[in-house]
Amino acid sequence: MNGERVDGAGVLDVLVVGAGPAGLLLALALHRHGVRCRIVDKDDGPTDLTRAPVLWQRTQEILAALGIRDSWLPETEEMREEALHFYGAFAGTVPLSAPDSVYPKALYAGQDVTERLLEAHLTELGVPVEHGTEVLSYDEGEESATVTVRTNNGREEAVTARWVVSAEGSRSVVRRDLGLDFAGEKYLGYRIHIADVHARWTLATPVGQTFFYIDKGEYMGGQRLPGHPDRFYFYILTVDDRPDDDSNELALEEVQRLVRQISGDDAATLSEPRWLNSARYRHGLAETYARGRGFLVGDAARVAPPLYGQGMNYAMQDAWNLAWKLGHVVRGLAPEALLETYDSERRPVGAALDARIDATFRFITEPKPLQAAAVRAVAPLVLKSGLADAALGRAFTEVAVSYAGTGLSGQQSSLGRLQAGDRVPPLWVKRLPEYDQANLIDLFDGDRWTLLVMAPAGSDPHRAQPLVDEALTYGARFPQALRTVLLSTGPQRPGPLGLETVVDAEGRFARDHHLPATGVLLVRPDGYLGYAAQVGGTGLAAYFERWLHVGRSITHGD
Repeated sequence: MNGERVDGAGVLDVLVVGAGPAGLLLALALHRHGVRCRIVDKDDGPTDLTRAPVLWQRTQEILAALGIRDSWLPETEEMREEALHFYGAFAGTVPLSAPDSVYPKALYAGQDVTERLLEAHLTELGVPVEHGTEVLSYDEGEESATVTVRTNNGREEAVTARWVVSAEGSRSVVRRDLGLDFAGEKYLGYRIHIADVHARWTLATPVGQTFFYIDKGEYMGGQRLPGHPDRFYFYILTVDDRPDDDSNELALEEVQRLVRQISGDDAATLSEPRWLNSARYRHGLAETYARGRGFLVGDAARVAPPLYGQGMNYAMQDAWNLAWKLGHVVRGLAPEALLETYDSERRPVGAALDARIDATFRFITEPKPLQAAAVRAVAPLVLKSGLADAALGRAFTEVAVSYAGTGLSGQQSSLGRLQAGDRVPPLWVKRLPEYDQANLIDLFDGDRWTLLVMAPAGSDPHRAQPLVDEALTYGARFPQALRTVLLSTGPQRPGPLGLETVVDAEGRFARDHHLPATGVLLVRPDGYLGYAAQVGGTGLAAYFERWLHVGRSITHGD
């Protein structure tokens, strides 16, 4: 059978190419929408390498929405703070927390753990990853695309799907055949070494603390890995002393030399390498994240050096943004125009990260006169004052990402401090009728829109009832796509108004975000605000008319 070509049976809804964290999360989310999908990957199984070792807070919120975050907890540790060293001097620490999240701390978890757990959950749902399956080409037609693959027994198969998502990484075949290949800007003269090793050194590296060094055109970051008191993950930016060598080989002795040199600890001793890698990097984005029936997520859409530990997390958030949109279009719950908002929302986010990484790279490698002296003098004062805590925390934790002014938020609306496109912040509430504790973001599970009607518990029912009636009308019109919820404020239990109800007894949501007593918030399935107004009216009706359809019923068995 070697070399035989066959045609796949039927037309899939979605083919996912690549079973890294982004592809696996996408397939999981698509399955929840009843989407017929396959996921293929050229490797023989999940990675056994640490690679990306952090789950930031926004990614944890996504895993919780899928109901699987707790699977990671036995194999992770909290990441509490980062110790900063500039030009040979310790400057201080900065907390890596997100008070504006149910999960205030990041988690250490190697990419090997993340891939293994995601794939296990996917397999439990009856969607096996087709490992050892290499994509050879992508060809697009009017109603579908055909991807030719070669399986691990050498057989070629033509797989036809309405939509194809490339999560293949930077060497994406789908991106190439879409005509979106990009060179990016190469960082000449530098390499980044990555090492997963055992290390003994005199510097304090407590559990939960990462470290970050900048010194003389070099950079070193890393952390202690969960469950291993002497195992560390290092990533080191340094001058490329072998420009004619394109290999990724890296000697343990070279890593040890650099750790000693950059940290100033001449006694640092490294051993038992689990993974050593050296590479030159470039940065840049595809001109668009989508073309025709093909989409790019993660490293298939952008490349950058791993200076902030954001790549895997941004890739998974690409997948989360795209999954519900594909799910709603496949089920007839939304127009195909919804898919166009994936690029208009996620590419600017990727561009902002690229700019931040590029600025950091140049700050390290192209120091200005007196930069070292100025940073050594100012950084400790800034860190001690706490002025940088919130800005750095929000930049790392990714909870500040907003789609305001793009995609589904192109027609701006706002209520108090909440603007269309912003992530809706968490809020502890009581859920009726049991009055058990829950969080507002638990409502946003990636499947349905949520129409929140805000009204004081003690107000005249006739004041709130028109908004409630409007919500009930929309709920009846879009039963598969929309969840309607009353957010009641105040200490009194609200009377029955016909809606699922949660109670903010202290009125914190309205107070913290300067919201009026009554209003409506239409929240997207991914937890971002789509539309906001003090009353419903024609604006809300027009928004529904543009982005929601009645749809058709689909079950996971279809």
